[in-house]
Amino acid sequence: MPFTAPLPGSVSGSVLDNMGNPLVGVTLTLNDGNPNTVDPIVVTDMTGAYTFPNVIPGEYTVVETNPAGYVSTSDSQSSDGDTTPNTNSNDDSIPVTVGQGEDDVANNFVDETCLLEIGGTVFIGSVITDGVNGTPVNGNNYDLYVTLLKGTTKVGVKKIAGNGTYLFTNVAPDTYSLVIGNDVAGSNFAPTAVSLTTYTVVGEGGNVISNVAQGDGTADGRTTITANCTSITYETPSTAKPSATATYLN
Repeated sequence: MPFTAPLPGSVSGSVLDNMGNPLVGVTLTLNDGNPNTVDPIVVTDMTGAYTFPNVIPGEYTVVETNPAGYVSTSDSQSSDGDTTPNTNSNDDSIPVTVGQGEDDVANNFVDETCLLEIGGTVFIGSVITDGVNGTPVNGNNYDLYVTLLKGTTKVGVKKIAGNGTYLFTNVAPDTYSLVIGNDVAGSNFAPTAVSLTTYTVVGEGGNVISNVAQGDGTADGRTTITANCTSITYETPSTAKPSATATYLN
């Protein structure tokens, strides 16, 4: 009896945002669980749809790579009798069972944008390592500002408040610099050589959720922060006063 190759099928679905809009160019991988094979990769089209054609019958997992600035909201499996249920509906993966000639459809992903709050406190005094034991600058008495820069592009400028704090809201995930100065226009300069009213910058850094002080220890009035939807990275840890924190807004 001649050998008959199994009739291939397909796996398809969509990637949308939480408002129902298509996400274009999102990468998806069809993983067969075998580390020795090369898994096929496709991207979503202009409607947010994707298709893996010519799939040999078997067990697979569709894995989504979230686009920059997005986090997963839900992953839904087609109701066509897949062997492995989608027990985790928010892990960027969907198990599928492909039968002979089957078009396994409606394997859908939904993502949403991740926005950040970036803020902190400016203190008076010597180097402060815990963000608590210091006197905040009274921003009502002095024209001191914090500028948020993306590269050389100014994202925003905030005047330091009376309690020494500043806050930028609805910030997209990316790498930014925070610069302190006495120019409301947000000029980018190194205040080590410039007296800021009656104060000179002596150190700066970042403060992660665990309240561990981090920074490069260089008194240049600048702190670099990289934040995405899952993690926050500051400058190299050092003994320096913290000046920036980031939390997530969904």
